[in-house]
Amino acid sequence: MAYLIDNSSGTRVYLCTSHSFGRLLFSVQTEVPRAEVSKIHCLVEWENQQWLIRDISLNGTWVNGERLEPNKHRLLHLGDRIRICNLDDASFEVQDLSPPIDMLIPHPEQHTQQQEIPLARFNILPNEQAPELLVYYDTERDVWTIEEYDRQSVEHKPWPDHDNILLSGQKWQLFVNEQNCDTRILRHNAVNNLTVTIKTSLDEESTQLLIHNAGQTFDLGMRSHHYLTLLLARYRVHDIGLGIAADEQGWRDGSQLMRDLKIDANHLNILIYRARKQFASELGLSNSQNPALIGRRPGKIRFNVAHFTLKKGDIDEYVAPLLPHDPVSHIEC
Repeated sequence: MAYLIDNSSGTRVYLCTSHSFGRLLFSVQTEVPRAEVSKIHCLVEWENQQWLIRDISLNGTWVNGERLEPNKHRLLHLGDRIRICNLDDASFEVQDLSPPIDMLIPHPEQHTQQQEIPLARFNILPNEQAPELLVYYDTERDVWTIEEYDRQSVEHKPWPDHDNILLSGQKWQLFVNEQNCDTRILRHNAVNNLTVTIKTSLDEESTQLLIHNAGQTFDLGMRSHHYLTLLLARYRVHDIGLGIAADEQGWRDGSQLMRDLKIDANHLNILIYRARKQFASELGLSNSQNPALIGRRPGKIRFNVAHFTLKKGDIDEYVAPLLPHDPVSHIEC
């Protein structure tokens, strides 16, 4: 979570992967409202695992008293002092040069000493014991998504960069670093290229998940949240038998899951969080590649994989057709 200190205000300036300074308010990450400052004056950029600064201005940028060559990169070090137009009231000091990450930062109005919260692929906040929010990266829409839930309902919505949330009575702000990502190449949904086999014991006390894809095997072990996956897959089997279209198969209200599993909304959301998180981490996929094992709509949940097999003991409960393009690729739960 790299940042500079604004020497005029004493506040932190968190760095994006390509962070611009200048006087053009809506075109830069950090505004410097002085007439001498160019619209886009200088850039601090993350390249090759290091932070670099580059001057693109008319009136110059100084680092440790030395004017930078125009449009030439200079490596930044801890303690470096950056002065825009060599002005005392437009100076910054380098305090942290960690790699860029997406995170929650305390809202500037809070005037608090709370630390930033780094964001992983899935996050339950503030913790699993007292969950208020589920924050995860939606790979289909390339946007952070937030789910606010109580004991009765679940609402999920996109969460724009620098938008605010209330967490444990404190206001926080989303800070997104991935602002220079390349356009993603069109691809088929990764979930549709996998097959799942869900194995449960005869007494249904244990459920296992294995993933096989492109010659690799991923053993997700026996976990309590795999039983949720099994139940969602059984809902989908029921809808397949009714001839329901694939896009609509398996969607169920959270209230039905809570009744069938005999749990409350908080427990349900924790199980969903654990299932999604383990699936993402075990496959080791990046955000842009990562499929969602369990899908969500407002008030609805489903098992997202279309090709799967259910086994109870040694008995096949349901067997889906193999994928025509990859007859050996499958996932087992």
